[in-house]
Amino acid sequence: MGRDHDKTTEFFALRRGNLIARTAHERGLRPILAGCSQAVARLGAELGLEYRIFNLEDRAALDRALEEVVAVLHCAGPFVRTSGLMVAACLRTGTHYLDITGEVAVFEAAMARTSRRSGRSHAHAGGGCDVVPTDCLAAYLAAQLPRRIASFWRCRF
Repeated sequence: MGRDHDKTTEFFALRRGNLIARTAHERGLRPILAGCSQAVARLGAELGLEYRIFNLEDRAALDRALEEVVAVLHCAGPFVRTSGLMVAACLRTGTHYLDITGEVAVFEAAMARTSRRSGRSHAHAGGGCDVVPTDCLAAYLAAQLPRRIASFWRCRF
């Protein structure tokens, strides 16, 4: 079977994955929800979305879940424990990988793995949901504060 380029798996995890799945659905996207608990099934049923339940440590189940998937948005942290398994599966199956981490060790591990491989998939850790918004908010607040207070905060960055 060929891959449908409109299919993306969003790996569901607690609050962030829930909010991302809801936002994608509200914007007309139809992600495949995935995870290791029945919360995925409940959210999938509520939103009318396809879902897949499996354990990240079950290599065969993980590979099967990614067979028809073009890209994964991995939202299951702590990423230092979960991303390596998902990145490895994505590289095995030719699936693109993106996550929302802010963990430097995860950035380094993903870069090291993909730099050693040339192929049909790419892994990118830290797609901006963790680090970028907080940095933008800090910069905005610093710009809005009186000059003396803003100077104090700017020296902290």
